[in-house]
Amino acid sequence: LAKCYLKVGQYDEVVKISARLVKINPRDDQALANMALAWSRMGNWNKTIAACQDALKIRPDNPVVLFMLGEAYEKTKQYGKALEQYRLVLGKVPNADHVTVALADLSLRMGNYDEAVRWYREVVKRQPKNAAAFANLGLAYAGRGLTKEEIENYRKAIELKPDDPVVHFNLGAAYEKGKRESEAVREYQKVLDLRPDDPDALERLADLHFKAKRFGEAIPLYERAVKVSPRKAAIYSRLGFAYAELKKHPQSVENYQKAINLGVKDPHVHQSLAQA
Repeated sequence: LAKCYLKVGQYDEVVKISARLVKINPRDDQALANMALAWSRMGNWNKTIAACQDALKIRPDNPVVLFMLGEAYEKTKQYGKALEQYRLVLGKVPNADHVTVALADLSLRMGNYDEAVRWYREVVKRQPKNAAAFANLGLAYAGRGLTKEEIENYRKAIELKPDDPVVHFNLGAAYEKGKRESEAVREYQKVLDLRPDDPDALERLADLHFKAKRFGEAIPLYERAVKVSPRKAAIYSRLGFAYAELKKHPQSVENYQKAINLGVKDPHVHQSLAQA
């Protein structure tokens, strides 16, 4: 009955039935595991932890419960304990790819980039078509400041999943770091092809044109960006400057005034407004 309730998503009933089972047999570790799973599905991570710990007192080598406890620790930001549980599971089930992914993801989240690289490399070795793992491996290399390796892995991710705007954006940012402007422009444009109102891609692409003094190309992108983020004062400041460079002074005045109304206190903006 508990298993049926699990399958249909009636988790309150799973907890009630499992509690009855444990009352009948206090050493029923499967009932405790089902209870832990039900609590996790309801997002009650503290009760998940308690039920997992009770189950592991009876069967300490259960890899499923060890992993569930690791997930619960991760959800409650007890990252050190989560890593410990994931490593325990991997010690018992060395080929458990989902555990390797969990270790890699958590290491990346914690900013432990060396460990993240190590685990993601293991994942892509076993799963050479895992686009997300290549993308995250790129992020881990970025954390280590290895731009060349970062780019290589983003490109592999895109080969496997060409329509992922997030990876295209990260690749654009990596190209930008590497002073490869034309390639950065191409990737940001690809993001906008996939997600036309992406505010970050609009602004980054506009900034690249702005820095290169291609004001006629920067302006339409900034105009789209302020429609998405209408209270971003810095964009209005750059619009004011770009319009001034094209001798479109009324538009320049309008945008400088918007920037100041939104709180810009830079004296150069006031000076540019006066000149416009």
